[in-house]
Amino acid sequence: MGLSPQISCSPSTDGSLGIGRCAYELVRGVDCPYSATFIDTFHLLDTGVPRRLRNSICVFEHDMGYPLRRHFSEIVFNSYGGLANSALVFRTITAIGNYDYMWDFIFYQSGSVEAKVHATGYIASSFALKDNFPFGDQVAENVTGNIHTHFINFKVDLDVLGVENVFQTKDMEFVNVSMPWMPERYTMIPKVVEKQLQTEQEAALRQDTKTPRYLHIASNKTNRWGHQRSYRLQVFSYTGDHLPESQAEERAMSWARFKVAITKQKDSEQSCGSLYNQHDIWNPAVDFSKYIEDNESIENQASVWGPSCLGDHRLPSHPSRRGHPQHGNRRQRGRGPAAAPQLL
Repeated sequence: MGLSPQISCSPSTDGSLGIGRCAYELVRGVDCPYSATFIDTFHLLDTGVPRRLRNSICVFEHDMGYPLRRHFSEIVFNSYGGLANSALVFRTITAIGNYDYMWDFIFYQSGSVEAKVHATGYIASSFALKDNFPFGDQVAENVTGNIHTHFINFKVDLDVLGVENVFQTKDMEFVNVSMPWMPERYTMIPKVVEKQLQTEQEAALRQDTKTPRYLHIASNKTNRWGHQRSYRLQVFSYTGDHLPESQAEERAMSWARFKVAITKQKDSEQSCGSLYNQHDIWNPAVDFSKYIEDNESIENQASVWGPSCLGDHRLPSHPSRRGHPQHGNRRQRGRGPAAAPQLL
């Protein structure tokens, strides 16, 4: 973050500010399409009476610009079949300090659901000191755009055909098999490798480890072909390195160690952090890693996706000094029925 006292000593947990209270009125035609429907929200943070935030959520139908599915054939006879990819979008934008975060929750016709975050606003900067440039780029006279990382987590309590669910991972490996019609010949073919994770520590997938390609929250109930009914979790993110665990303040944001963590549902473990973590980051009110340490069984439990950690790594450059354009600054997490097309 740089050598300035304010920047180098300011790990920030935005949740301590109350993210929902920062969702202000949206501008029709800029923040949301003209055709959108707007919804008010209310909060009680730092106010004795409910405060109304007008038009702080918008809902609209969005043409994704590519088909949900399509096929053209001229091999036997000319045919075409396709379906326009219209999705329902719920959007809110929170302005927290210098950053604006645009939160989209997108519902597709395939049954998939996508959660997406775009970042825009103004860069985090500091006065350009002599030895600052290993920690960022100069973006204006006497101004350094400091390198930093954002982490965001989502918690989803998901029940697939009931609460008795399991967490499965699937990947592939090549196996050398004999061809039945020519037993003396062999070929390498991909094989599905499936594993059911039993405990919270097994299901805590760290940022610095390879993650299986397919992650499923699955029911014990099966479809007509005998496959377990499930939702697939897909995480698309460009997260930077997490703060070293040797640092005392890391405990206040220990959820960011993980790409995905599955925990047993408990009413006493409702959030990955706390409003109060920022105020005593060396002794945080909620340390998410403690949820994992007891290593309880997650088999046939009301499992929680929590957190699914997204993030990005920021090195502000000169063109962004007047404000972050949001293109290229997104993190997303999708989920959908395993049998449905995965278009996220």
